[in-house]
Amino acid sequence: DKLLLAESKAKESKRNMHSSKAAPIMRLNDISRNPSKAKSFLPFLSRSKNTKAIVEYVYSATRLRLFVPEHNCICNFALIGVRAPNMARAASDRGPARPSEPFAREADMLTRENILQREVEIDAEDIDKMGTILGGLYYRKNPSPRAPRVLLAQELLENGYAKMLRFSAERSSTFYELEEAEQTARAAKLNVWVNIDAEEA
Repeated sequence: DKLLLAESKAKESKRNMHSSKAAPIMRLNDISRNPSKAKSFLPFLSRSKNTKAIVEYVYSATRLRLFVPEHNCICNFALIGVRAPNMARAASDRGPARPSEPFAREADMLTRENILQREVEIDAEDIDKMGTILGGLYYRKNPSPRAPRVLLAQELLENGYAKMLRFSAERSSTFYELEEAEQTARAAKLNVWVNIDAEEA
């Protein structure tokens, strides 16, 4: 009864969906396919830290598609300073078929299970030639605002599901966290480091 009464009042006052006025058109800035436009947005995205975003799609363990409400934009985003194993790829006009690298699936699942369709916080720091925003991405294990933030790149490294890209990691504000995480996984010979002795021999 209360719901019917509320709906009746909304109809009488012609509020929102009951209004005779045309609904305002919401225009999204999709910068994910336009490198020059993405570059022009970088100063706005990097101006403030802890920018809230929604993870719309996971391309791989370290590459994502984000919606950033504050700037009403959709962008491609990659974790700065890390490289995860590649998933398998079918042959196409972009290149030959590629088999999956060891631990690629595990790395991909860690990212998907923790952040897909969830709110995260990003610190945009750089951009690549394809217009992908590079930076740190944080999430919380539970929705409480008091829950500690987790740096996704650090978690991938700690679990041995990624390796540092030192040339870009050194330009990142999270360099020391990434370096320590990699050293921990390497010392324990976790996953991608399991054959480190043979590789160094």
